[in-house]
Amino acid sequence: MAEQDKVPRRRDWMKRFLLPLRKTSSTNQEDVVECLETRTFPSGIKALCSPEGATTDVVFVHGLNGNRERTWTAQGATEPWPKTLLPVALPKARVLAFGYDASVADWRGMVSQSRIGNHSWNLLIALAGYRDNDGTNERPIIFVCHSLGGLVCEDALVISGQRPERHLKNITRSVHGIIFLGTPHHGAGLARWAELVSRYIGLVKQTNSNIVQVLRRESEVLARIQDSFHTMIKSRITEGLSPIEISCFYEELPLPGVGLVVPQDSAILPGYIPVGIHGDHMGMTKFASQDDPGFVAVCGELQRWAREIDEVERRPKDLLPASSSNLKEQPVGANQQGHGNRQYNNFGTGTQKNVNGFYLEGGSHHFEHHHHHHRSESSTPQAYRVIPLSRNEDITNRADIFAQLNTLLPLTPENQSAALHGLGGSGKTQIALEYAHRRCRDPDWSVFWVQADNETTFTQSYKAIARAIDIRDDLDGEKLLATVRERIERLPRWLLVLDNADDLTMFGIPPGPPPIYLVVLMRVQ
Repeated sequence: MAEQDKVPRRRDWMKRFLLPLRKTSSTNQEDVVECLETRTFPSGIKALCSPEGATTDVVFVHGLNGNRERTWTAQGATEPWPKTLLPVALPKARVLAFGYDASVADWRGMVSQSRIGNHSWNLLIALAGYRDNDGTNERPIIFVCHSLGGLVCEDALVISGQRPERHLKNITRSVHGIIFLGTPHHGAGLARWAELVSRYIGLVKQTNSNIVQVLRRESEVLARIQDSFHTMIKSRITEGLSPIEISCFYEELPLPGVGLVVPQDSAILPGYIPVGIHGDHMGMTKFASQDDPGFVAVCGELQRWAREIDEVERRPKDLLPASSSNLKEQPVGANQQGHGNRQYNNFGTGTQKNVNGFYLEGGSHHFEHHHHHHRSESSTPQAYRVIPLSRNEDITNRADIFAQLNTLLPLTPENQSAALHGLGGSGKTQIALEYAHRRCRDPDWSVFWVQADNETTFTQSYKAIARAIDIRDDLDGEKLLATVRERIERLPRWLLVLDNADDLTMFGIPPGPPPIYLVVLMRVQ
């Protein structure tokens, strides 16, 4: 397409983004100044739907050059779809929308110079205050974020986790899921678009360069937000909190004359569900009916998470620690274990079998016990459960694998071990979760879960176990790991799952492809 043909098309979509120029009958400078001074922007929290007995807060956060309600309003509609369509699909959800001045440019010369951190802080304060005022601090939260709003949400959750104030910290502790719609996790496209807006035919008097700079791929601020957000997600497991459910939606259609504003590689996060929406960067947030494929896809995720929240409310409290409810598999990479963990896991060798895309290995090894816990026959030993993940109720067609696990892990006084290994996303964690929860049916079983991605997560998981089994919290390093292991060995029946243990040699099991493993260790006295 010739450059001259692109200009009119750019003007068309620019008009959809930029706030309309206020018409006046006078060109007097005083009239223009008055217009600038009276400019308002819908900001803060607004309730779009607030049913009695709500169990979930769904919070919408618009993006760059967006608007608290117009971002979510289809062409020809008078109300945003979170107000008209969503309450029918989620009758037990309170629907909130957050507004902030995210204009990157304005025809009239006045534009906010707020940084992403300012908007993040405002979101946190507004939402926490709103929930604190009506006593809903503990209610689960689902965020739906478009474009820049996803970065604002991520940063707000990081800030929340660092705050000592209870109503602020409860925001990140209450998050169940986040839907990202065209969020530039890795910059690039959105920065290019923002610069186009800023340069449009030279009429813009002022731009928000603070935001434009952040959206570049090499931005240090963007890298800091992403690193802090993912660190926060991984640290939740050691705090007894649920991993956050995340779904990433990306635009499939280009903006005329511009292209994809946020390409797929920037809009998705590795390890989480990527979904395409057949629309451009602006249209991907505007659904006209319940039959709109985009609405069906987004609402499907929201309904699934809402069901999970309801299931947690009905779940017996004695099955899992109170703070570990409503958890799912956390997408993590397989990294090399530190050598400092080897001395605490000396288990036997086994043979390899190929089952339904998995490899299962098993073995046994006698332990020499240096500490013995004496109980009278009349006493009932206490069982401990540290499983910061919940089972998948829909798991099917795994009877053969569970049968082989039962064969590889017989109920004998020997230490038993089995390893499942397969590619990421092949279901290893869900298999182990189901197996662990089946053991929980017997009240005498103690079950523990360890994230073995690396030495740090391994130690953090051991600290969580230490708190659960009443080991004093001043222990650290090798002393902590040794004490936890000794205490577990005293238990009459125990199961220990190590997720993402990619170095099987530390368990005495020969390695084999593919390189991501899950190890199950068990013993019955």
